[in-house]
Amino acid sequence: MENQTMTAKEAAELALRDSLSRVVARTTGPERLSSDQLAETLKEEKLQAAIKASKFPLTAKARIQHPDWDDALTWCEGVLSSGASLLAFVGPPGRGKTAMAYWASVFVLKRREGASAAWETASWLFARMRSTNQSAAKETEFDVMNAYLAYTILTIDEVGMGKGTDFEYQSLNTLICRRYDAGKKTIIISAKDRNSLDTVIDPAGHSRMNQCGGVVEFDWETFRKAA
Repeated sequence: MENQTMTAKEAAELALRDSLSRVVARTTGPERLSSDQLAETLKEEKLQAAIKASKFPLTAKARIQHPDWDDALTWCEGVLSSGASLLAFVGPPGRGKTAMAYWASVFVLKRREGASAAWETASWLFARMRSTNQSAAKETEFDVMNAYLAYTILTIDEVGMGKGTDFEYQSLNTLICRRYDAGKKTIIISAKDRNSLDTVIDPAGHSRMNQCGGVVEFDWETFRKAA
């Protein structure tokens, strides 16, 4: 639980310390790096540290080779090149939605020095927020909201798979609204179809998505082959 509640800054700093130790080891000895090589190595280590801190599942990190998928990713990168962004990836499982969110996040991390990214499931987000009501809770709902607000780009996966309570609806849309107002980038992933997004995203969220993002429909064949 401790690792799960680690802040964006703490996770990035922990991963960066591990990376910097490897860079320092290469500044001495016969194979030491030049200043330019050291700068490039340090930049790459910082990127890898930010990727590690994002906690995307390993299965999402394979680059999918498919023309429609590639075109959709290119479009997403164009959207994410500006300020606040809100994207929704919809479609059945196995179409590469989480993989696209991963590579879109890597794109943002590469473009902006010091950027941070995170992947979270909606169920864990809601569970973490509900836990703030416990008498022994170490964080408030405000703390949890601010923790997710801190990331430059946040992916919320498996949206719409819960009980569909008012608490889930309001919590998700409050977070979306606050991140938009802060100029942050958010990706929502759902196995629902485009017409069912109204059950998880409120009218204000749809309006923001129309202004600075959009919906990507993953309507091609599954990439998961039967054994």
